[in-house]
Amino acid sequence: MLLSLTRRRQTLLLAGVIAASAAVSWYVVPSLWAAPLTMIDRVVSGMHRHIAIVDEQPMAYIRGGKGPTLLLLHGFGGNKEQWHAVARQLTADFDVVAPDLAGFGESPVAPDASYTIAAQAHTVRRFMATVGIQHAHIVGSSMGGQIGAQLAAAYPDLARSLVMLEPHGVQTAAKTRFDEQIARGAIPLVARNQHEFAAIVDLVFVERPFIPFPVYHALEAEAIRRHDANLAIWKAVRSEADTLPRLLSEVRCPTLALWGDSEKVFHTSAIARLRQANPMLASMIMRRTGHLPMMEHPEQVVEAIRNFQTQNGADGFE
Repeated sequence: MLLSLTRRRQTLLLAGVIAASAAVSWYVVPSLWAAPLTMIDRVVSGMHRHIAIVDEQPMAYIRGGKGPTLLLLHGFGGNKEQWHAVARQLTADFDVVAPDLAGFGESPVAPDASYTIAAQAHTVRRFMATVGIQHAHIVGSSMGGQIGAQLAAAYPDLARSLVMLEPHGVQTAAKTRFDEQIARGAIPLVARNQHEFAAIVDLVFVERPFIPFPVYHALEAEAIRRHDANLAIWKAVRSEADTLPRLLSEVRCPTLALWGDSEKVFHTSAIARLRQANPMLASMIMRRTGHLPMMEHPEQVVEAIRNFQTQNGADGFE
């Protein structure tokens, strides 16, 4: 009996030491946890990681589910993992595909590559062909929304529908915090240090979603490490800061614009300009929502996509 108690105490002590070590490493060596946590979240979302070779460059992507293809395009500084919470609710009905756009996430910056919206759309088109996607319902966030519009305008056979989450590419008379920072010479979405990364997070969310500390730390470190590359891509993208109305005027598939009401990045008055360009544009403003609604309120984004599907019937969602 005494021996049994001693062994039990030893087991409990060992378990306590392991738990304490894990807790310490969570904050002291967060890099040990970031990849496993991301993998678990991906698996729970029903997605699997793949690598495609597009124009001789590796392009990472996640894919899961069955049905019509739903292509998810992240924004500037983002990655495919930003779509996990949305993907897990849609894989029952869609073949969900989310790439790391060239120069972001696990897709490296290609030497001497162009990162204009047209060039990025061309790369996405080549990606679609490589992984066997003939056409898709496109959902794009910020820069990804503008790329989606470019795809739908330039390659109409590829796009069955288009959903844009607060897309980049339309200027308004009403100015936001993002606009004011640019006017002062700042670069709001490119971080040189921890302070600037924290400022980006504050800018894009109203209520920051839960991000485990190791994952947040990894995202922060990656953003700072990629500063120079991000700056080059930023300049290319911002050279097309007002081309979205022209692109939408050429889009013929059903199109929806979702906007957060925080108006810290792009102002909701942009919707009126976009509707002038495309009178058939549907729109929705989400309350207490920032620039990345798929992370902040994924359930509402999924509901909006499904409602849009129902309203357009077989014409838009075959």
